[in-house]
Amino acid sequence: DYTVVIDSCRLDKDFEDKPVVIVKYIFTNNKNDDATAFYVAFEDKVYQDGVGLNNAYILKDSANYDSENQTKAIKKGASLEVEVAYELNDTETDIEGEVKEFISLNDKGISKTFSIK
Repeated sequence: DYTVVIDSCRLDKDFEDKPVVIVKYIFTNNKNDDATAFYVAFEDKVYQDGVGLNNAYILKDSANYDSENQTKAIKKGASLEVEVAYELNDTETDIEGEVKEFISLNDKGISKTFSIK
């Protein structure tokens, strides 16, 4: 019903100057039904050394981070760039992003590893 691409990532800092990674996803609604938002359609997780990272909520203004697209509903055939920020454990270890449909009869999903050094 939906497709998602784990597109890219970039490093920045939160309001306490702690490191965060901002992952960009490309979300497409292929469904015939009502408009749907990324956070409703997918479960996204990012890991560092096999440990899940918490979402980061308040970033520095200089991060140019817009979390609003996570909740914007899109209609059939539309695509949207969605950014999600995560608190890093360190700035050396690679991260692995995983996404799967939130409500699905199978556990299929996609993953992508990024070097953040």
